[in-house]
Amino acid sequence: SSTFTATGTTFAANSAPIGGVFSMWQASLNSTGCTFEQNVASGSPGGGVLFLSESTAVDAGSSFTSNTASVNGGAFYLEVTSALTLTSSVVTSNTAAEGGGMYLITSSTVTATGSSSFTMNSAGLGGAFSLDASTLTSTGSVFSQNSATGTHGGAGWISNGGSLTDFGSNFTSNAAASGGGGA
Repeated sequence: SSTFTATGTTFAANSAPIGGVFSMWQASLNSTGCTFEQNVASGSPGGGVLFLSESTAVDAGSSFTSNTASVNGGAFYLEVTSALTLTSSVVTSNTAAEGGGMYLITSSTVTATGSSSFTMNSAGLGGAFSLDASTLTSTGSVFSQNSATGTHGGAGWISNGGSLTDFGSNFTSNAAASGGGGA
């Protein structure tokens, strides 16, 4: 499998139909202190910054700001047992039709620790996250001012056996158009 490592790198205004910056299959990404801003995934399935399939990504201290996916996952789209670990990462002002910050499907996982923050992300469904048969584990993270403009899940939407396990995170000022503002 292939590995890409980035430290202190800026990725701005990139675009692609899938994965505005990275589209990875059976590969891994390690990023530290990077800036990902105004990247776009214009097609389906999405991933404004990162599209992962059967892949892993580990980030420490990067910011993911104002990225867009026309379909799913404003910043991140994970499928088919992919895994993402975020430590002290900032995910803010990202937009998508579903999963403004991130969209996970088919047994994928995200682990967020070290005061990672998900703020002001927006989607029709699941402002900060959408978990479709996938898992988010959060420890001490912040989910604030995220919005679901179409229907449910201001902070997030969980479906088809997906799960959220939380240890001491803060969910504040999230809003949904019709139901489930907090998560």
